[in-house]
Amino acid sequence: MEIITNMLIKWISEDDSKQQVTERILHISPDGEEIILIDVSAKNALPVRRFREELDLAYSVADLRIIEVDAYAQLPGPYDVIEEKHTKRRDKAWSLIQPLATRYV
Repeated sequence: MEIITNMLIKWISEDDSKQQVTERILHISPDGEEIILIDVSAKNALPVRRFREELDLAYSVADLRIIEVDAYAQLPGPYDVIEEKHTKRRDKAWSLIQPLATRYV
């Protein structure tokens, strides 16, 4: 399984009562063994560290699938028309989580 930064993956649970979680890959360690992801649906999500082996195993047994179409990537309009308050909020949020996302890799 090929993984790249910004890719979306969905965890599939055998138990249908559990919510399926979609995560975005934020960072991949230089050796490719540690991956930092974040739940794209959770309002207060924090980055989580997973290991490549865990992703490969889940993919091989169909507990994980790659999302081909990124519905979250669609901006409401051209990038230059996004309100400044929104870009400031985004940049502030990234400045807060970036050290956490890259701490262990």
